[in-house]
Amino acid sequence: MASPEERLLELGQKFDKVLVVELNQGQYLEEVQRCMGRRDINKLTKTNGRPFSPADIIEKVKEL
Repeated sequence: MASPEERLLELGQKFDKVLVVELNQGQYLEEVQRCMGRRDINKLTKTNGRPFSPADIIEKVKEL
């Protein structure tokens, strides 16, 4: 069974665009970038503790 790092690397090679959605300032994004070996990963972050709505995510995906 592949480790989480190996799985992220594999997934990162399959997609042209990747979006990381996190309730934080981007710390998780940095870990995903490290594991995928890419720096072109898009992010959607919030730091106010409120959850993302589906509309928030859809809007960001349309921007990509």
